[in-house]
Amino acid sequence: MKYGPGEFSELSVKAGMKEWIESRQDMCDDPKIYDELPHEVKTVLDKWIEASIVPSKKERSSYGIKTDFHRETGIYVYAGVINGALLKAGYQPMNPKDTNWYFKVDVLKRKNLTEKSYRPCPAF
Repeated sequence: MKYGPGEFSELSVKAGMKEWIESRQDMCDDPKIYDELPHEVKTVLDKWIEASIVPSKKERSSYGIKTDFHRETGIYVYAGVINGALLKAGYQPMNPKDTNWYFKVDVLKRKNLTEKSYRPCPAF
């Protein structure tokens, strides 16, 4: 199943992410919001980054990366969460003064991806 912006999967609702997201709209672009993530979601995101993000010569926006994360896991997060997670993983933005950060990374694509066939970790 595919999810659009602001749509919450059963996994996101179970993790309390709907309420968490709605209560932090004023911080959506701040990378410090990553530190406030529920532990279970942070674990999934960190493992997803470890398994899916690779250095690259081309640039990807944190907005695009968050969309890939949402599509693969069903967990919706703000781009600021992705910014903070990528900083923690050692990646640096091209221009941190921009609203939308770009990183020299690529996201590994998986064939026949479904919610059942890929779970970055059994956190839930």
